[in-house]
Amino acid sequence: MRKSKKQFADLVDRALLLHESQNFRELKISFHYLDHYDLTTRADQWVRFALTNAPMVEMNFSGCDRNPNPSPDKGLGKLYQLPPCPYPSKLLKVMKSNFCLFKPSEHKSFPYLETVILTEVKLPDTSVQDLIAICPHLEFLHLKRCYLPGELTIHAPQSQLKHLWMDSCIGHTGYSVFQYHINVPSLLHFQFVGRMVDGFSLKNLSKLIDASLEFPQDLLFTNHGEMLCELLEDMDHARALTLSSWCLQALPIVDDLDGLRESLPSPLHNLKHLTLQTGLDNYGLVGLACLLRSSPNLEALSIDIGYSIDMNWDYIDEPEYLDIFDFDGGKFWESQLLLFHCLTHHLKKVVINGFMGRNREIGLVKFLLKGSLILKEMVITHINCLRVTMQFLKLKFNIGRKLLALPRACPYAEIKFS
Repeated sequence: MRKSKKQFADLVDRALLLHESQNFRELKISFHYLDHYDLTTRADQWVRFALTNAPMVEMNFSGCDRNPNPSPDKGLGKLYQLPPCPYPSKLLKVMKSNFCLFKPSEHKSFPYLETVILTEVKLPDTSVQDLIAICPHLEFLHLKRCYLPGELTIHAPQSQLKHLWMDSCIGHTGYSVFQYHINVPSLLHFQFVGRMVDGFSLKNLSKLIDASLEFPQDLLFTNHGEMLCELLEDMDHARALTLSSWCLQALPIVDDLDGLRESLPSPLHNLKHLTLQTGLDNYGLVGLACLLRSSPNLEALSIDIGYSIDMNWDYIDEPEYLDIFDFDGGKFWESQLLLFHCLTHHLKKVVINGFMGRNREIGLVKFLLKGSLILKEMVITHINCLRVTMQFLKLKFNIGRKLLALPRACPYAEIKFS
């Protein structure tokens, strides 16, 4: 086995030697480092060759195309460390790397690198900021399930970074990152998937076009609503916004128990397109009303109705919150007395996916049709049914007829079903 491994390594060395004066369109390196760590020296040579001889490089040291998320305390100390490049790479534009340790401060520079996608990569200390610093033309950075320091700070006022996507990253010790401080004025697109943390700030995002926040968690604390409001205020320049179900449930919560938050402290004046994922439970309905009131210039609303996480309300000490959310969801919109400026002036299109015909869903459609004065189109997609029966089709038909018969403020509003 060891002999065949050496023969293969020799073969790779000879192949690279024969082509060292050539440039490649793309190079891929893939092997299981934990099983072949004795090839580290050879692998270093291969990686350096790839980084300096191709515009697109993909390196996977997990040994498979899609490595399952490893335990943070198992194998993390044996990660392959990308070797430093002794001189700037004049070709590299796209770099993808999986399951390794990356210390950008040890590399010279990547002057033409535009896209970096890192999956299950350990980035110690200031590595993320160092990476941006040595890549003056970096525009797209995707960190997926990466291991980051407990407090992540990205301060890059001179950066050209336009896309930042952070997906399910955790701390080096296996616990969540507890601080995110991002100051990148060039950002146009921001996506975040992970837990809400006590310190989360986004500064100087005057160029931001769209943002997406997904917090897949099942706990609500009384300060989460305030934290989320501050985060939305940081992103108030965004013209498109996507929020998960947890955001809608947390948003109405206030610390002083003076009822529920009916609008944001700072309206989202630039927001044109709002996409929401919600189960339309009572908490989500209140959050939806809050966002609609706080988006006076909203033109398009998309609602994806799906699974809603049951919040663990044991973490909220005041039982008065539970009483406030005890109402009939089907009649919620009839109780709303404050005005919705976007409905009377700007909302033109509504898309509702996963419609099941529940009273709270019909109540929402009725409210939007009745209150939207310039609505042009409402698209309703019924929930997918794996087992289509005559009873199901009849139910769908009856619901459709009921919706078409609802009064609408704008006579030109068209309802489409799919």
